[in-house]
Amino acid sequence: MLAKRCLQNDITVIIDTAGNVPFSSFEKILPFIHGIYFDIKTHKNGYTALGGDGELIYDNLKKLTASNHISIRIPIIPHFNDDIETIMQIGSVLRAYSVKEIFLLPFHRLGAGKYKALGQNYAFAKTIPKTDMMQIATWFSQNQIKCVY
Repeated sequence: MLAKRCLQNDITVIIDTAGNVPFSSFEKILPFIHGIYFDIKTHKNGYTALGGDGELIYDNLKKLTASNHISIRIPIIPHFNDDIETIMQIGSVLRAYSVKEIFLLPFHRLGAGKYKALGQNYAFAKTIPKTDMMQIATWFSQNQIKCVY
């Protein structure tokens, strides 16, 4: 396993995941990694629109929050999860899992050029105004979840 070889050679290994895999996949690699970046994009039911399994993702998140190796990131996606209702649903679960800190990420537009080259419209061309990001960050802070933005 690559992660094991990296660990043996003093190479830091951090997994970046959306968590949509069986927990057994995490169990195999946990002994060999230094951390996990776990992206939460929506509430449990919202993952259906993305082709994901919200129950699986949140179950994995719950199990992994027991570890000190996890950093929870929330990419704010225009017209998908930038509304306060979605943020409140995510936040209530994070509080229930005793999450104390999250990293709020403004959505990037790196895919825009690829869509343009393919002659397709990019649904996420809008950027999130800084004031909206600050409002979301404030909501988390007011609800005892430190928000790094």
